[in-house]
Amino acid sequence: MNKYLISADIEGITGVIDKSFSKENGKHYQLGCRYMTSDVNAVIQGILEVDPEAEIVVRDAHGADAVNLDLERLHPRARLVQGWAAIQNMFTSLDQDFKGVFLVGYHAGGQNIEAVLGHTMHSLIHHVKVNGKLLNETGIFALYASHYNVPVAFISGDDHTIREAKEQLGYIIGAEVKKSYGRGCAMSLSLEQARKLLEQKAAEAVNQLQLNKFQVFEVIAPFSLEMKFYDTGVRISVLQNLSEILGFDQSYKFNRDERTVAFTSASILEMLQRLNMIFFLIYGIQSSG
Repeated sequence: MNKYLISADIEGITGVIDKSFSKENGKHYQLGCRYMTSDVNAVIQGILEVDPEAEIVVRDAHGADAVNLDLERLHPRARLVQGWAAIQNMFTSLDQDFKGVFLVGYHAGGQNIEAVLGHTMHSLIHHVKVNGKLLNETGIFALYASHYNVPVAFISGDDHTIREAKEQLGYIIGAEVKKSYGRGCAMSLSLEQARKLLEQKAAEAVNQLQLNKFQVFEVIAPFSLEMKFYDTGVRISVLQNLSEILGFDQSYKFNRDERTVAFTSASILEMLQRLNMIFFLIYGIQSSG
């Protein structure tokens, strides 16, 4: 029996165009959650069309609580992971027994000001680079999946999301469910059109996985990571506070003029653990300020 992990974010979901859909207190948040469940169910159905005995785990990977998908409406063949507090972050439950990873509702990186709700883990972050290579959330967690020798086979989102994924990972099956006209404007497929496209592309990805067509995303160790912050208002104080908090560990390097935090790790797991530590500190500093 083959196992597949679906990691689902909300910004790249069909019909989600701005923060009113993606934020828990947003006017259209409940709509966004329904659309998210619809997109995820379509991908599950596409996987099952090719691999009827598949074991499917869905990782709810959006927001402060990671509780967005409706378990009552979720496809009955799937199991659901929700909540944070794991080094695996957006890929919680992944191990070497999985056949492939499917990314649903993902988005472009923080440096992309033309994509719908583009960001890299947090709106304060301009970009993340690993060994000099620009990586968004797709690339960061595809690199993590490589630790288990598992390829990322599928991604859905806007046109910028699909383009960035192909630039970073090479061959990947993309399902473009909307075209971006800016950070808060997009033309989406209807939910029915999106369901058909997502089923078709997910099925195609499973077929290609069975033929071993996907490469596991790799970067040569050691891993040198750089995170750059935006330069406005409270964001400067966040970087200053962050550098003071992490100052006890000399492996972290701080450049206040460039607004960067950098470090080197010997392994993928160590790199992700350090990266998660920074993310959790950023969220904590911001929420307390």
